[in-house]
Amino acid sequence: MFKKVKTRLFNRYLFSIFCVVAIAVILVTLLIFTIYANLQVSSARTYSVHQLEQVCQMTDMLYSQVHSVNNQILQNSNTNRCLSSNTFNRLIEADAGIKLREIQTAQSYTRYVSLYNSASNRFVSSSTADFLTDDDIAYYYRRLPDNPGADTCLLRMIGANYATQQLKTRYVYSFVFRVQLRKGGSPDLIIVDVDEDYFNDSISNLRTSNGFQQVLLLNRYGEVFSTNIAEGDSETFTHAKSDNTIVSVEDFPELTDNSGSFSYTCADHTEALVTYAKASSSGFTIFNIVPYSNIYSGLPQLAIITLLAGILVLCVGMFISFRTSAKLSAPIEVLYNNYVKKPSNDHAGDELDQLSKAFSDMYMKADKLEQGLISSYSDSKKRNIQRLMHGEYGQIPNYIEVYQSYGIDLTAPYYTIVIISAASKELRFGPDDPNYFIYSYALENLATEVLGQFGSVVPYRNSHNFLVMLLPLQKNAYPEKLVPELERVCEVMQREFAMNTTICIGTIVETAVNINLCYEATNIAL
Repeated sequence: MFKKVKTRLFNRYLFSIFCVVAIAVILVTLLIFTIYANLQVSSARTYSVHQLEQVCQMTDMLYSQVHSVNNQILQNSNTNRCLSSNTFNRLIEADAGIKLREIQTAQSYTRYVSLYNSASNRFVSSSTADFLTDDDIAYYYRRLPDNPGADTCLLRMIGANYATQQLKTRYVYSFVFRVQLRKGGSPDLIIVDVDEDYFNDSISNLRTSNGFQQVLLLNRYGEVFSTNIAEGDSETFTHAKSDNTIVSVEDFPELTDNSGSFSYTCADHTEALVTYAKASSSGFTIFNIVPYSNIYSGLPQLAIITLLAGILVLCVGMFISFRTSAKLSAPIEVLYNNYVKKPSNDHAGDELDQLSKAFSDMYMKADKLEQGLISSYSDSKKRNIQRLMHGEYGQIPNYIEVYQSYGIDLTAPYYTIVIISAASKELRFGPDDPNYFIYSYALENLATEVLGQFGSVVPYRNSHNFLVMLLPLQKNAYPEKLVPELERVCEVMQREFAMNTTICIGTIVETAVNINLCYEATNIAL
């Protein structure tokens, strides 16, 4: 039975302590994951916005250089004459082509520099001259607003030799400028083609470690002209086809700042972090869409490390729980074996419940015994004081020690007796009324407090409303202020309890032998 009890008690402590350790480990793990996730998102947001701002700076630099090319074409006599003529002239186009080739080779980022004369329908580039079809003309003009001096950027495919070749195999970013040199008629165009590598290099630093990612480029009119995606473990972006896009710019919130971020739900219902930045000169807006799964890519590794650390902590916690449980259960097992004589067969409880019940039973027995002893002590004390008042104390063996235990000093040279009688002012309560105890108890406490300042007094109640107080004195004289203090007892009892109180002070007698004489005389006088 001892081993069975020990196992139950030990397991109870072991389970409780181990649960506390396990819950603490779980809470700490969740806290680490939450802090790490927030730090990851915050770091990714800050880094992405910073990178986008750098891309915008590079875009503004490119736009400034392309705009400078546009000004060179307008200011050069050969290219200006080619744009302003109403009919085409092959000599003029040849001179313009040579100048366009010079401008192209002077810029490392340009692939072609071209111009289009709407009056002659002639397209002249740094490599060729030809007529444009209606579709080619509409392709350029529908992307430009009607206001003079407008410009835009678009992503298109061109041929290997010149921009209008039908076999198109190469992507370029075309900056299209609307110019007007002739009076009246349709506006002309200047087109500067920039290799796609320039933008690919600019946005390459936006790539996260792995997973799907999308970068959108919008022109100054809020139109998406380039969609770039990276998937899997690819480190570079590629131009997306229309069926690969999973975002809709129309669903984005209104942008009020030059840079920032927000959360977005993609078409495949994945949550993504969207960061953006606006370029001041070119008017480009660049969006970087990164699913949160990419940002949290480091969580599995952290989860494994945290799991291993948690298992290690739980093992240590198990060892600590084992040791602590043994220490806590040992003294209780000793008490159980000493005080629980008949172990219960009720498995619903445990040895702590049985031990508690055993102590409760002992307390009840001790309380009953104490109540009996107090009652016996009170009755014995009352009888011994009564013998003192009647001069029979000599019949008590070792009476001096007995009365000293009650607080009565029989060695004092003088004594006096104070007898107090109290009755209801309106005779509402008689001595036999149970509520009368409240008033008599209050009278006893008040009288003991008042007379206690003059010496050690012991109260003795010889009837329901007669209270006797024995006051030892050190000299043959009543204490000063004795009468005023006793009058205060009468005043308080009358004010608080509506009791008529009568107090009689006995004569001073010498030695304890004459206490009964003082008591009898005072009792008769009252």
